Amino acid sequence: MKKILFATLIALLVVAVSVILYKSCATVNFVSPENKNIVLHSLAEIEIPLLADNWKIENVKEMPTGNILLDKGNNPISLDGSETIESANGWFTISSNNKRSFTIKLKENFDKLNPRKLTICINQNEKKDYVNVTQYAGKSYRVEKQIFSEIPDEREMFKGRQNTNKATFINKLDKGQWFSTKNLFSNLVISTEFKSDSYGAFEWMSDNDFEITMPGLKIDGIDHLWNKQCVYKEGVTTKPYINKSDTSDDENKSEILVPPHHKIHLTGEVSYCKRTISYIFIVVNNTTETKFEVSGTCTQIIPIGTTEIVSDEPL
Repeated sequence: MKKILFATLIALLVVAVSVILYKSCATVNFVSPENKNIVLHSLAEIEIPLLADNWKIENVKEMPTGNILLDKGNNPISLDGSETIESANGWFTISSNNKRSFTIKLKENFDKLNPRKLTICINQNEKKDYVNVTQYAGKSYRVEKQIFSEIPDEREMFKGRQNTNKATFINKLDKGQWFSTKNLFSNLVISTEFKSDSYGAFEWMSDNDFEITMPGLKIDGIDHLWNKQCVYKEGVTTKPYINKSDTSDDENKSEILVPPHHKIHLTGEVSYCKRTISYIFIVVNNTTETKFEVSGTCTQIIPIGTTEIVSDEPL
């Protein structure tokens, strides 16, 4: 009888301890129901009130993988007290400046195929509650405003022969003969390079090339940039300096007169202007009409003049 009673007491004790442990680790409601599941379609900054004191953010997990989000120091993101923590990739920030709420800030998600999903774990004395965040990409974006400003100290003039052609003309006749030199500079290009440290600077655009209109290039009152359109994309792009389809272009109609019984060798030299322009775009999410800013620099190398270098010799 005593053995049965002892065994019963042990069983009751195990049950009691299990209940206590379960209650101590149980999920509780620190967050009101309307804030437990947050759905976004753009960047956002949201304050989340808490129904508890002495809490901490234990971790932030990316779902469905369960990977813990890391901060700038490659440590798991956690929050205990008044501080601000930014994720390693810069698109997520969590902060608090009081005991009854914390604030999350998310930059745009540009991945239309993969919504971001986060689970934020709030811990108070080993009792836990969770906030789930889902962020979708906007359907499309547009540029509402463009601001350009040239950096004067970075303008540079130089000469070179890159992308020029060579030609040799032979006149065996007893009279002068004209030869076309239109191909001498036919391969000249305007080079444009965009750089930016802004988050998502080149990710918000659709698959189509986004063209922008650059400011003119004035030197001594003359605008040398006749075609101001260029493609906005990361890295270097080029476009022809001479419009080969424009039959009225003087470059296409240039000729040289070769004297009788002479051979002429022709090469070209180009004067260039290199300039750097700072830019700011105000980009609008067409789904929510929220806005964000992209800034950076654009460096252009633009031909501003050509010179034909002639050497001749008698046949």
